[in-house]
Amino acid sequence: MGSISPQSYDSAAKECYDLADKFQTVYNSLQTVLLETSAMAGGYQAVKAWSKAYDDRAGAVTLVATNFARALQHFGDVLTAAGYNWKCAEYKANRDPNKGAPPSLPSGFPSELPYGPGIVNGVASSGTYSRGLETDWTELQDKVTALVSGGEVPDGDTDKLASAATAWKTFAQSDPVYGGKGRLLLVAAGLERGYGSNAPKDIPNLVGHLRTLATSVGEIEAAARDIAAGVDAHKVALTAMRSDMNTQFAMVVVVTAIQIGRSAALPFPWPLCLRAGSSSLSSYRYSSLHRTRKRI
Repeated sequence: MGSISPQSYDSAAKECYDLADKFQTVYNSLQTVLLETSAMAGGYQAVKAWSKAYDDRAGAVTLVATNFARALQHFGDVLTAAGYNWKCAEYKANRDPNKGAPPSLPSGFPSELPYGPGIVNGVASSGTYSRGLETDWTELQDKVTALVSGGEVPDGDTDKLASAATAWKTFAQSDPVYGGKGRLLLVAAGLERGYGSNAPKDIPNLVGHLRTLATSVGEIEAAARDIAAGVDAHKVALTAMRSDMNTQFAMVVVVTAIQIGRSAALPFPWPLCLRAGSSSLSSYRYSSLHRTRKRI
């Protein structure tokens, strides 16, 4: 076996600590948005399957992501300990009476691992159904819901869906996530290259663990990118549905109003409020039919 360079272990440990810290920063930003976008899919029956699929995948990714951050931080400690052990071994093997003081214990070791058992992983994308349309005008309620498959006006929130899609995409494209795999592979290659065929016995094991961590962050990136695309596609579909419903809604209101006008000389039966929109339809104007909130 050739000479040992404890500094190579320390350098690899610093890379792990740095990547773990940066990964936590981008993950924490994602987790914040996940909490803010709870119930984004709504509670109507037709979205239940999509919500469950999203919740399952998002929950799995957040669990793996937090475990990855913990494992990477801990592996930095493993490398630090290995480097310290080699320093101590070299010190003991040195017979020079003037060899000085023994190596000091690394500061802040072992480091505090992030994301303990109380961490929130993911968040439910579904919620209690809010009817999507609320009105005292029973005939209009019946006619509008009859246009929708399943008999429920979708109450999803496209603003929240857009925010979640952006957060997942930003996370996937961030340097620690997108570049994490390559960075860890470089660290592993550096350890191997530094010793060549005379590597200490622990180097192959350490290199193997680094490559496993590299594979893990690569899978996290791919999954986050896929989730971002899925949420964005769902948001686009809901936006298109909302536009189509606005058109159909306008036709229903006009036809129903004419029918009521012919049967009885009564004022137009307001108020009516689309829960799929942020503004109530407070007057009989066609333009007001399009002021719906981005929630369908």
